[in-house]
Amino acid sequence: MKAKHEQLAERLKATILKAEPGTRLPSVRQIARKSRVSHLTVSRAMDLLEDQEFVLRRPALGIFTARPRGKRADDRSLKRRILLLVPDDWDMEIPLLIRKTLTERGFLSVLQRYDMRERPGRWLPRLTYDGIAFVGFCPPEMLPELRKRNVPFVAQGVQFAHTGVDHTCGDERMVGVMAARHLVELGHRRVAMLVNEPRSPDIEERIEGFSIQCRGMGVEPTVFDCAMIWGDDHRRRAKEMIERQFKHGRFPHTGLFAVGDAGAASALQVFYEHHVRVPQEVSVIGCGNSPESAYLCPALTTLAFDLHDRARAFVDILEQRFAGDRSPQIAKMFAPHLIERKSTAPPTNREDKS
Repeated sequence: MKAKHEQLAERLKATILKAEPGTRLPSVRQIARKSRVSHLTVSRAMDLLEDQEFVLRRPALGIFTARPRGKRADDRSLKRRILLLVPDDWDMEIPLLIRKTLTERGFLSVLQRYDMRERPGRWLPRLTYDGIAFVGFCPPEMLPELRKRNVPFVAQGVQFAHTGVDHTCGDERMVGVMAARHLVELGHRRVAMLVNEPRSPDIEERIEGFSIQCRGMGVEPTVFDCAMIWGDDHRRRAKEMIERQFKHGRFPHTGLFAVGDAGAASALQVFYEHHVRVPQEVSVIGCGNSPESAYLCPALTTLAFDLHDRARAFVDILEQRFAGDRSPQIAKMFAPHLIERKSTAPPTNREDKS
């Protein structure tokens, strides 16, 4: 029969394995009171757990859970911890969906914000993790930092197609194609594109898709480039850009594609302030299906991806790697879909159709 302190250590071990490493445990006195054993028994149990690397004791700070080195990485009694790297100004919808999916599949997750203007080496926190989900734009100079960690990582974006990096991405070129097709098929001949996002490879694909499709349908698009850099306020810059178009009279276009919903929302505000009716005088289409897009006035027509599918893809790829998949690269691409609301319609004047 095991000694009393060994029995207590086994019970505590079950609790520790359910907790995230670094979680503070109750004090010796609290454990003794709850377990109805002596302080000596608790101390001996802690000695045993510390020897097995299940706990760390820090003078004046307390006792903290740890991950024992002796446990194999595929031991299912230990939850793997996934680091989610998210840009400071990134919309939180997909990171939260990824966290939810990780939790549902038995993973722990830590969300770390990063500033694109800082050195990439500073983005990674000093903690232990078993995998990385890189949400948002991942610059090439970040890849060596990630590979040094020697853990599975999944990035996001079309730029990884030929790099051997596991990634998810949307068919961003098709986003531009569908936006152009929607406006031109409605009858718009004077169309413009508002570039209110930094020119990451994904955004370049949207721009290229829109431009090529417009020209293929006999329409030459105008580009309003806000010359964004990381950290800029894309709503303010988009508003300023559209405001400038009114300096010499009425807005000269009947169709506007904003490469991000925030830019489309800014455009709607400017049009309202200048008494331009949407969609009667100008049709506006965005991209992203942000939560507020359905509640703008008028409700915004936009292009979107299924974010639930994209969140699941991040976790699917990590699980494939943890299961031993040795493929050179795992990639998942998603097709966009059009959400047609109230901000687009055929042009009302005959001259706009000619």
